[in-house]
Amino acid sequence: MISIEKAFELVEKEIENDNLRKHMLAVSKIMDALADKPGIGEEDKEKWILVGLLHDLDYEKKKFSDKSFARSMSRENIMICEELGFERNEFFKLALEALQTISDELGL
Repeated sequence: MISIEKAFELVEKEIENDNLRKHMLAVSKIMDALADKPGIGEEDKEKWILVGLLHDLDYEKKKFSDKSFARSMSRENIMICEELGFERNEFFKLALEALQTISDELGL
């Protein structure tokens, strides 16, 4: 498995758009916070972080070549948090608190 450090290097190398890099960092931090919750991902914390960090690694390449890329995405997908046992507001609170810890890197 790739290390978190190597994944960050890969993101820096492959992703040109600064806002996309910030998005990937933000998702990684939220996944890190989710992994800390009992019964969710504490045993695979590094994998959760990596998934968050690398989930859009191919975005810049695909968005131009595949017209249907991300067409099926919906903000309603956020409701999957309820399948993990979170109320929506609880998930939002967890996410905002996670992002506050990297607010400088995100430019917030």
